[in-house]
Amino acid sequence: MANHISNFFYFFVILATIAAVQLKVEAGACSQITDKCNVINCESDCKSKNYDGLLRWECDHFNLCTCFFNYVPSKHQNQPRTCEIGLGPCSSTPQCHSECVSKYNGFGTCLDNPLLKAKMCICNYSS
Repeated sequence: MANHISNFFYFFVILATIAAVQLKVEAGACSQITDKCNVINCESDCKSKNYDGLLRWECDHFNLCTCFFNYVPSKHQNQPRTCEIGLGPCSSTPQCHSECVSKYNGFGTCLDNPLLKAKMCICNYSS
C-alpha cells in the first residue's frame, strides 16, 4: 500500500512539473534570469524591470532570480523577444540543447559557472 502511495506521489510531481513548464511559455509568456538571489531581492528586482506584465518570480536551484512575465509583441514591433530560462544542471551543450528544443523550441547552452561551481543549462527561446 505504501509503495502505491509513493508511486502516485512521484507521478503527481512529474505531472505538476510538466504542467508548470507548459504554462511558462504559453500565450506570450517569457522569462529572464536577472542575478543571484543572495545579491538582490528577487521580487523587487523583477518588479523594477520594464516587463509588459509581471506574472511571478522565483529563485531556482542555482540561486538565480528568474522573472516570468507576459510579452506583448504589439508593444514591441520589429523587436523579437528572446527569453531565457535555466533548465538545471547539464553535462554537455548537446544534451542541454536537446532538452531546450524539446521543451521550448529554443537553443540551449551548457555553461560552466565558476561562481556556482557547476554546469548549468541555459535555454534561449522566442516568446
